[in-house]
Amino acid sequence: MEQHIEIFIEGKPAPRPRFNRKSGAYNPPEYTKYLLELKELLEQFQSEQIQQGDWNELEVKFYFSYPKTTPKKQRRVLEYHRHSFDCDNLVKPIMDAMQELGWIKNDSQISKLYVVKMRGEMTDSKIQISLFE
Repeated sequence: MEQHIEIFIEGKPAPRPRFNRKSGAYNPPEYTKYLLELKELLEQFQSEQIQQGDWNELEVKFYFSYPKTTPKKQRRVLEYHRHSFDCDNLVKPIMDAMQELGWIKNDSQISKLYVVKMRGEMTDSKIQISLFE
């Protein structure tokens, strides 16, 4: 069984936790806000099939639009985005949102992970998620 999902949001990496003396470790507010947005977008695809799936493979493709400052002659239709953001930090919020929605029990259940970062001529950034049993 497999599920394919496409959400229109720019991928953002998970930051390192911050620390303070009173409460210890915490996530920055901008990461908490991004995680909430991700959950709201993914909730639209909530179904019994997703909830009851025993997912062990995850494929995530991040598509980033070019900054407006990039000259048009340097832009390509689709090319690998090899700068900024580590793949593992980009996929962590996706897996955290899936865990909070109950799609997966823990991100450790994913045995095969495929992550792609692309940059291309498009108006909106997006994330494509595919789950496989």
